[in-house]
Amino acid sequence: MEIWLCLYFYLCGLVSLIIKSDHVLLMLMSLEFMSVVVFLFLFCCCGMMVGQFYLILFFLVIVVCEGVLGLSLLVGVVRSFGNDMIYCVL
Repeated sequence: MEIWLCLYFYLCGLVSLIIKSDHVLLMLMSLEFMSVVVFLFLFCCCGMMVGQFYLILFFLVIVVCEGVLGLSLLVGVVRSFGNDMIYCVL
């Protein structure tokens, strides 16, 4: 049951990423939501195995680095162009 719920939430995040692709901040929020869903899936799958929590910790480190990199790019774009609209940046 958890797998189908994670798949549904992941697809909802993917749809919101496709629909709201004009703002960089909304795209970053959709990517973070999808990362949280993948974390939930990993936690459900690897929680049953002993000693597999290092994979979850490694995944969280990668997600945090992705979030920091996205926010720093967003700050750079807003400082350069004044907003986060994709069509204004391109």
